[in-house]
Amino acid sequence: MKLIMRGVSLLFSREEGIMLKFLVGVLVGVILMLVVYEIQSRGTIVIDESDPEGPYLFMEVTHGDMRAIMRSRYVVFKTKTQK
Repeated sequence: MKLIMRGVSLLFSREEGIMLKFLVGVLVGVILMLVVYEIQSRGTIVIDESDPEGPYLFMEVTHGDMRAIMRSRYVVFKTKTQK
């Protein structure tokens, strides 16, 4: 790791090196957040807008059973709209 940091310090000035480290940290954080989001997602909420009486919501569960969802403090769902 020290060798990488030494190479970064030779290629970039101090300010550029700090900015590069910050951007790499943000990129790693975003990637980890997306991976955790995919793991925690329990299914999809489908919004059906084809009926003129209003949109209807349907829940498609993909991981686990309903008891596990009911015991959870919070649940993450993706959304999908159908027209």
